Amino acid sequence: MYINTSHPSNSPIVIRAARDGDRQGLRRLAERDSSRVPEGELFVAEVDGEIRAAIAIASGAVIADPFHRTVHLLGMLTLHASRVRSARGPGRLARVRAALRARRHRDLAPKPADTLGALGARRA
Repeated sequence: MYINTSHPSNSPIVIRAARDGDRQGLRRLAERDSSRVPEGELFVAEVDGEIRAAIAIASGAVIADPFHRTVHLLGMLTLHASRVRSARGPGRLARVRAALRARRHRDLAPKPADTLGALGARRA
């Protein structure tokens, strides 16, 4: 996905998925931000061919160049990452929680055979 727009310096902005060739640029960006490159799939924001900000799609963790204005870039990246997360549906954690809730509900529900067995044992 490529999205071109402009920002305060009127240079074009490109929002796209990170690719293998971005590793060095992402490491340099993380060093400037005194951080680490976020794990997982990333979106990057490029200005004048330079990666200025990045976001992890799954976690929302970000890195940004502290020597440039990046608030608007982070806003765009956050929006795109949230749209992708929504389109993919509930995350793994949500699916696991739903499965555990269903299991707990199933385990707590009375079973007809158990109920009759317990009543029969009391009569004897």
